[in-house]
Amino acid sequence: MTARLQWVKRWPNSTIRAVSFLLVLLVGVLDYGTGTDVSVTLFYLLPVTLGTWFAGRRTGLLLAWASAVVWLVANFLGKATIGHPLVSIWNAIMLGLEFVTVAYLLGALKDQQEHLEQTVAERTAQLHTTVEDLEHLSYSIIHDLRAPLRAVYSFATLLQNECGNCGQENVRDYVQRIGTAVQCMDHLIVDAFDYTKALRAELPLNPVDPAALLRGILESYPAFQPAQADICIAGPLPAVLANEAGLAQCFSNLLNNAVKFVAVGVVPQVRVSAEVRGDRVRLWFADNGIGIPAEHHKRIFEIFQRLNPNYEGTGIGLALVRKVTQRLGGQVGVESEAGQGSRFWIELRGAARS
Repeated sequence: MTARLQWVKRWPNSTIRAVSFLLVLLVGVLDYGTGTDVSVTLFYLLPVTLGTWFAGRRTGLLLAWASAVVWLVANFLGKATIGHPLVSIWNAIMLGLEFVTVAYLLGALKDQQEHLEQTVAERTAQLHTTVEDLEHLSYSIIHDLRAPLRAVYSFATLLQNECGNCGQENVRDYVQRIGTAVQCMDHLIVDAFDYTKALRAELPLNPVDPAALLRGILESYPAFQPAQADICIAGPLPAVLANEAGLAQCFSNLLNNAVKFVAVGVVPQVRVSAEVRGDRVRLWFADNGIGIPAEHHKRIFEIFQRLNPNYEGTGIGLALVRKVTQRLGGQVGVESEAGQGSRFWIELRGAARS
């Protein structure tokens, strides 16, 4: 229905006026044909409403009086007048005033709607400009914040090298703490920026081969190499409808968590598999890590949530996975118990069935 109304809106006003007046005449013919058997007076409101809404208030007012005149002519020709002809003329005038009232009120409503649409368009443009300015500011802040942090880290590294043989354990410890804090701050800034960027970035959907994407990620990250972790892609992974860059970010975050949150001295083992569920594909990431208590399964996908202070992290990685997956039209979840490893999953639409 909305699409049809949009189609009518594209008509020239002259066409809408002609169609509306033609409808008035058709209703008049119907009025004449039915005589006193059927009252079709309300049908005149159809062309009045059409003309007012799509061609303006002036057209609606003209149609209102035209409808009254056609109604009067149809009643005279059909001999449907009651009593003296002046009575029918008076009824036609009253009917015309009613139609004029409808046209006027409908025109006022249309003017108000157009004013609101214009206001919304202006506010939306202003908001878009503000968001763009804030985005540019955030880029600048990220760059300006990371520069001094890198300088502090570099000087902390130099101090640590200088104090390597000074014999003052407390000084070396302080310098090491400075370097660690600076690195954590740098990671937090980058992760927060990635999260905000994921909220606004365009994510066009295309068929993506998860297996090929995973192999590219495994070859690119030193922490995922066989010497550091045992990561296995089990069985075929069906193609999914996703955004390659966004899905790569999700995969890398899940794999990073899988190889990071393991007990001391344990070699990380990760098994990636797929499960077809109707027209959707669920990708599983099973690990041998420390596991997650059931009461924290939902909490871990919220931003800045860190469950174990013994492991480095910013609490943004899984929140980013959830947000990107939602924007891809999918879902994310986890099955896990404390000390029993975890099985994270991402469910997306299958490309072959989309």
